[in-house]
Amino acid sequence: MIEEMRHLINAEDEDYKLIIAWLIASLWGRSNSYPVLALGGEQGSGKSTMARLLRSLSDPCAVAASSLPKDERDLMVMAQNGHVLNFDNVSKMENWLSDAICRMATGSGFISRKLHTDGDAYWFHGSRPVLLNGIPTLTERADLAERALSVRLKRIDEEGRQPEDLFWHEWERLKPGMLGALLDGLSAAIRNIDQVHLERHPRMADFARLMVAASSGLGWEDMEFLEAYESNRRGTIEAVFEGDPVAVAIHEFVMGQHGGENWMGTATELYGELIKLVSDQIRSSRFWPQKVNAFGNAVDRAAPLLRSKRIQVTKKATGSKRLIYLDVI
Repeated sequence: MIEEMRHLINAEDEDYKLIIAWLIASLWGRSNSYPVLALGGEQGSGKSTMARLLRSLSDPCAVAASSLPKDERDLMVMAQNGHVLNFDNVSKMENWLSDAICRMATGSGFISRKLHTDGDAYWFHGSRPVLLNGIPTLTERADLAERALSVRLKRIDEEGRQPEDLFWHEWERLKPGMLGALLDGLSAAIRNIDQVHLERHPRMADFARLMVAASSGLGWEDMEFLEAYESNRRGTIEAVFEGDPVAVAIHEFVMGQHGGENWMGTATELYGELIKLVSDQIRSSRFWPQKVNAFGNAVDRAAPLLRSKRIQVTKKATGSKRLIYLDVI
């Protein structure tokens, strides 16, 4: 039954499994963390429609989608008044919002002063499923990418497109059966989750464990979901790595200029080595840190990406110096 709506989802088979997995996680009542679902694709791929469809299963709401919050307080208010946070037509992801969504996905607290008061607190603690859609890559930062399922929808051509009234009429016909199929998966998860032990634990380990437990109820083989999830994570990490000039430069320095040997030095020394490698265009871009202290933070963000490329980044204080170790593993 879980394949009943397959023809309505214009995505590859692996991505369809990830969409179903996000729905299962959103409906799971025992979760303290949720993966972020990032729907991408070119204009005409039906991203907004697909986001509305998915939210209608996991958190029906008269206002199915919203624009991005202007600050953390707005995000906190949204989280207090709904289960799924669906942000539509995202064109840019500010750093503060990326950090806030990471905390919302894995569970954290937000606190602010109540309006028109001097000392009263207004707070939220918990986690929420987040759904994003937009044309650009929405998971440019490694910390958000580790928490995200990045799904690219295929463009719907004129032969495949249908009037919206017919689409939603068909969806309303299928929705009760789809909800029942998702609940079959949840029932299997409840029965099996205590017996599931993963050999390796990804960043969203609870989510991976949940979906292995739910697989039998969805008609999937034991490793079918994990294979799709690992493939998606590898693709996302590779895309984020290619978009991070600091990570790319460190990889080129260690594996190329330094001959694949371990390196040790200060942030200032490493910054000086990398400046020699990158182009003027990269050095003048907003993605390249202009000061050494900002460079140190950029190295921290690049660390998980470099680990996937067999470079372990470690920082240690030795005497009066703070050293960076780049070890090939």
